[in-house]
Amino acid sequence: MLERSPATPLIAVIDPCEVAALPVLMTLAAANYATLWCHAAADVCDDGLSSNPDVVILASSHATRFDQWHAARLLHELDAAVIMATADTAARREVRTTPRGAAFVDSVPYPYDPVEILQAVQRAVRTYPANLHAPEVAQRTQRSPQGIWHGVWQFVGQDHASEAQTP
Repeated sequence: MLERSPATPLIAVIDPCEVAALPVLMTLAAANYATLWCHAAADVCDDGLSSNPDVVILASSHATRFDQWHAARLLHELDAAVIMATADTAARREVRTTPRGAAFVDSVPYPYDPVEILQAVQRAVRTYPANLHAPEVAQRTQRSPQGIWHGVWQFVGQDHASEAQTP
């Protein structure tokens, strides 16, 4: 488990390309954020549950709707704000129009600019402060298994909702 001050927000960066993630991690560290780099979404779900990140940056160089499935899983497993960095412009538009009651906060184009990511993180921390993991917030954001599928439908698109089967 990552040791950090409770007042220091933890930012998890999920990017399979360490070379692309390094400038972002350095920029966030210079701005006094604690950082955690993960190669894949499964890594942040495994390590992130013990580290309790405040913001998760989900990066993908692919213009695919499958990124949104990973994001929905993250929303279910972590009580964290999620910033999508994706090459899919439609996905970025959808994230920006998602009601603010959802954990999604922002989206940025990929490849990403570290300064743009820093600004998105600052907005996320203001929207979802470091006390995100307080019991009353965790209880409010708790999701049922059906909630996973609702998140997938919401972010993949209603046109595919009839094809999905609930567990």
